[in-house]
Amino acid sequence: MPTEHLVAIDFETFYDKAAGYSLTSMSAFAYVHDPRFDAYLVSVFDDDDIAYVGRPEEFDWSKLDGMTPCAHNAAFDLQVYDRLVELKVIAPAAFAGEWVCTADLAAYLGCRRDLKAAAKHLLGVDVSKAARAAADGKSGDLLAIDDEMQEYALGDAEHCLRLAQKFLDKWPADERRVSELGRQTARRGFALDIGAVEAGIAVLAPQVDEALKGIPWAWNEDGTRSADKPLSHDALEAHCAAEGIPHPASLAKDSEDFQKWLDIYSDRYPFAEAMGRYRSVNTLHSRVCNLKFGYDPATRRFPYEKKYFGAGTGRWSGGGDSGMKFNMENMPRKGMYGVDVRPMFVAAPGCKLIVADYAQVEARYLLWLVGDEEKLGPCRLGASVYQAYAERVGDCKPGEDIKHTNDHLYKFEKARVLGLGYFSGAAKFQKFAAGYGIKLTLDEALVEVQRYRGLNPKIVAHWYQHHDWLLFSARRKDDTHQVELRSGRLLTYTRPRLVPSRGRMEVKAYKLLGGPYVNIHGGVLTENEVQASCRDILKDAWVALDREWKFNPVVLTVHDEIVAEVAEDEAVDRAKDMHRIMVGSSPWAEGLPLDTEVIICDRYTK
Repeated sequence: MPTEHLVAIDFETFYDKAAGYSLTSMSAFAYVHDPRFDAYLVSVFDDDDIAYVGRPEEFDWSKLDGMTPCAHNAAFDLQVYDRLVELKVIAPAAFAGEWVCTADLAAYLGCRRDLKAAAKHLLGVDVSKAARAAADGKSGDLLAIDDEMQEYALGDAEHCLRLAQKFLDKWPADERRVSELGRQTARRGFALDIGAVEAGIAVLAPQVDEALKGIPWAWNEDGTRSADKPLSHDALEAHCAAEGIPHPASLAKDSEDFQKWLDIYSDRYPFAEAMGRYRSVNTLHSRVCNLKFGYDPATRRFPYEKKYFGAGTGRWSGGGDSGMKFNMENMPRKGMYGVDVRPMFVAAPGCKLIVADYAQVEARYLLWLVGDEEKLGPCRLGASVYQAYAERVGDCKPGEDIKHTNDHLYKFEKARVLGLGYFSGAAKFQKFAAGYGIKLTLDEALVEVQRYRGLNPKIVAHWYQHHDWLLFSARRKDDTHQVELRSGRLLTYTRPRLVPSRGRMEVKAYKLLGGPYVNIHGGVLTENEVQASCRDILKDAWVALDREWKFNPVVLTVHDEIVAEVAEDEAVDRAKDMHRIMVGSSPWAEGLPLDTEVIICDRYTK
């Protein structure tokens, strides 16, 4: 808004990567509540008379009364600010509005989130992060008086302000609001049953130890732990050489090579099975431990991290699982090794959870997008897209409820509908189906590809229409290729060009400023179009919930699902409201048969 008086705020805090104290190793909540926390410097900058850099406690925060603060990664700087207020290091300012996050703004504009990339691609300014990198492990008392650090910090604040001034009017009000709502939601966190967490740790810890016993290089001859890590590729390679068997090229958790190696050798070589089990159970054990590490005993909740526009389509993403973090967007769907993570998240006392999931929203949207009313017909009568596809290909009888009577077939139909709608080939679909527990030969996968395309000519035509326009942009060497969503938002692909790739000419473009130069085609554009549009549907609903209810009830969003926490005596009525709001808050999608599956519960479930 042009009448806002913006002021940029940027904190510099002590960190020590070698000691495991940094934002790469822990959540922002855990970081600011650690005994080592030291916000030794703050830079404050506006275009009037404020250009302060120094100790936070020496700044007169009342100067910012009536202003709107902005920060690059407001989710972090706001937590630092509030922690300093809580510790009575600083007195709070009477800000006029919510914090503006210029990292979120940059992401909305199709740029990488970090300030270095945002300044380069959006402001044309090269920013050096050398001073910040050199601060690793150094005393805050020394850095606070370091001229180079002060210059760097004040420069970051100015770049943040310039981003806000130049681009804030290009950020729609509802997008800015949902950026704020995401920060509120993640910071408030989700109520956690800490007893269930500790019980889970107790179940998993001995299983980790047991798996470790089967990995020879993890132990010395005297029974003490070896310096070699259990998943050391070098140690595995040496042991395989000694056994006279090949080693996998990668140990990555999603590596097909490693999985094939396990399938071949785990029966004959117990250490192979032990490695696979160790990796899986240790990952789960670490994640559950991270819940305990990040738990706030004062509120009995788990604050977490959530990135607005974490994906190029606009979808939110989690904070990752590295270090001591927990990715709320990537929970196990069911129990493993005797531990189920989802039910560890609960409703607060006196409250209920409402778990509302859009029903087959991407599959429905794709059919609506291409105008395939024949296939949408069953959805309008309450059937699922997956059920309708099964009936169409003769896999089940009309009206047979495969979701509740034939789980394997339901997963197969889901894999077909979701995996084949975006120009997938046989090999890609074979891998996609495996993720649903469906094992196909390459020939079987090819049959499914051909059958889907034969049954869905309108979807196939949409792929090629997209691709024809993409080729047109690439041959003209346009600066950008844009796809306008029905919601009005634009997806922008920068510098589309025809380039030789894998023995043929393909189109490459930047999906993200500062990101990699990647292959794209009509199927990718269709997938991006559908996912981005479904994200906008969820965004519309979230903003509408906040506006109508006068509070933000959301404790979590995951892809096409909204989880709200409401008063127990209001849960039934609120659930009905959520359904109404979720299916009716996107007027631009009139005619799309939206539906939701709504559950009222005490513990989070899928």
